[in-house]
Amino acid sequence: MSKFVKRLAVVASASLTTLAILWGTGGAPAAASWAGEVGLCIGGNYAAYLRFPQRGGWTSPLITNGCWSTTMGSSGNFVTAETFEVRGVWNTHPDQSFLVCSVYVSPGVGTALVMTNGTTTQPKCLAGIG
Repeated sequence: MSKFVKRLAVVASASLTTLAILWGTGGAPAAASWAGEVGLCIGGNYAAYLRFPQRGGWTSPLITNGCWSTTMGSSGNFVTAETFEVRGVWNTHPDQSFLVCSVYVSPGVGTALVMTNGTTTQPKCLAGIG
């Protein structure tokens, strides 16, 4: 079992105060400094990626199955609040994406892990923040 999947299991089993299910879009400060770990696990019938609007639109690689994670800085925690998007890719139009969910991360959070599920017509998203 990979380190990412182990951390995902720990975060997913945390109390409800550290688990957030966020749908739609949300606002956050325009300037932010990233640190901590962010990751994405695919469980639906569509590929997905993470998009960071406040990071100049930076995107993760497109994940078609399994999990991906990266460290976004060196201090071990998210330094300031920020919102990132989980974007799904249409199976019938792979050049087009859709918003699965937006995830808000508070300062001091060490890990933000997102799991997708569902279909392109009924996408689902679960975010573990811890």
